[in-house]
Amino acid sequence: MVTLAHTIRRPSRKTFLLATTHKVSYYGNQRPINDEQKNNCFASVGKMEDEKDVPEHESENIDDQKPLDEDENLKIEDEVQSQEADLNKENIITSILKSFKEREDLISKNDFFQHRLSVFVKGCEEKDYFQKLELPVGANEETFKAALEKINNKFTEIEENQRESTEQLASLEAKNIEKEKEWNELNSSFVELKGRIALSSVNSDNGQRFTKEEVREFLRKEEEVRKILEEVQLQSIKKRYYLKELIEEKMNLVEGPLDFGEYETMCTGTENNAEVIKQLKEEIRGYAKKAANVVNILSHLRQKLHSAQTDKCAAKEKEISLEDELKEMRNHLFEEKMKYAHMNEKNEELQHRSILLQHPRLIEDHNNLLVENEQIKNDLEVLKNTYKSLMKITSK
Repeated sequence: MVTLAHTIRRPSRKTFLLATTHKVSYYGNQRPINDEQKNNCFASVGKMEDEKDVPEHESENIDDQKPLDEDENLKIEDEVQSQEADLNKENIITSILKSFKEREDLISKNDFFQHRLSVFVKGCEEKDYFQKLELPVGANEETFKAALEKINNKFTEIEENQRESTEQLASLEAKNIEKEKEWNELNSSFVELKGRIALSSVNSDNGQRFTKEEVREFLRKEEEVRKILEEVQLQSIKKRYYLKELIEEKMNLVEGPLDFGEYETMCTGTENNAEVIKQLKEEIRGYAKKAANVVNILSHLRQKLHSAQTDKCAAKEKEISLEDELKEMRNHLFEEKMKYAHMNEKNEELQHRSILLQHPRLIEDHNNLLVENEQIKNDLEVLKNTYKSLMKITSK
């Protein structure tokens, strides 16, 4: 803050009457008082003093004295008034001359401080606050001090805001680094998961699984598309912010002097920005379509994997059912074998009985046994045929 080298004495009431007859502008353009205004000031002050009675301290002394005769009082009052009038006029003229000198000193100091303040304010043209700074007409030392104090407070506030913004920027950068680390970890795990899914998927064109080289190529292309999309989005955000600033400047042109050349330049820039934004939107649509295609490919791979897993489960269930049927057929074959062995034992027993029964009386029984043996043989043939058919089915 600028300090004042001189202290301005507070003017008296008489000097204030003189000071009110002229005004001081902001940049020190004073209007000097002519002789007619000075004479009017002297006349007004003399009239004001003549209209006064005894001064305040004299009136108090008179009130304390003893009452005198009326004639003597009138004489004394006339003498006192004449003396006081002469004395007051001389004092008033002397004070007026002093006040004129003080006024000249004040004007010179006012010019000096206004010049310094105007230089200081003009040196800060980039700050909107200092352009709006207004000083009242007839500003004195206190006004300049208050204005400079406001400027100093504004500078302190600006520095505080800059410090807070720097701290906020540092904290945001730290948070951004942490978020980027988390995103990189999640993205790496997601890419690994996509690679595993793609390796276990089947290509719908040739019915074969994707190779590692094809999966790496897909992931590389997807990463390139993602980076290009991020860059385009960043450029779009910057263009949008720049366009917003240009629109605000265009709207602020109405408040100040309107520059048609600058206005036409801004309109051309706005049109160019609109075309660039349109092109960027088209590019973003293209990248979005590519990203959608990649997502569709990944979802198709997921569907293929699910269908392959479903077919595998169905084949396994069918294999289990066939194993159960084979087990049942083996059990049935074992039962048929047991029946065949039982029939062989029965046949041997019957042959032995036929040998033992070689007796005329037993011819009829033997004939019956032959018939029974024939029937048994037929049954055995049927069993053999059944066994052969079962073996053929089992082999198939």
